[in-house]
Amino acid sequence: MSETQGIRVICRRRGKGFLHFSGSCSAPTVGAQLCGVWDMKTVATLRYDEAVRFDAERLEALCRDFGEDAAEKVIARALEQIAIKMAALEVLFAEQSYAGMDQICASLTRIAGQIGMTTMARVARDVRACIKKGDVVGVAATMGRLHRIGDNSVHAIWSVEDISV
Repeated sequence: MSETQGIRVICRRRGKGFLHFSGSCSAPTVGAQLCGVWDMKTVATLRYDEAVRFDAERLEALCRDFGEDAAEKVIARALEQIAIKMAALEVLFAEQSYAGMDQICASLTRIAGQIGMTTMARVARDVRACIKKGDVVGVAATMGRLHRIGDNSVHAIWSVEDISV
């Protein structure tokens, strides 16, 4: 059995009803729009485990400038703001409110940069770039990446400095 056997694709040609194809997942017809069913026996689960990067000098500067206790509070407050903004971003994404998303990502870039979360700041900039280009597929992809990086960054920042809330 080939890798593509058992796949059933239902496509709709612009206003001309449904076309049914089976046995192959190659592009069925130019101008056809995928709108239907993939009937598969095996579905692969992809795991994303991306490394996050921190500006250790930025974290050290926070500790040096504010003292360890105050730096911990600054980081905790920034992480709280990041969590709030990430939740708001998800709502805006579901509503396809790209102007609001752009504003939130600008804020995320600034906050993440202030506490040395360089990867998160970069990915938030990438979301903004996709929004500005009008690339909705790119927005969806970079939003997924932003959530993965955000989760990993929040967990990693505490372990970097061995800080606990």
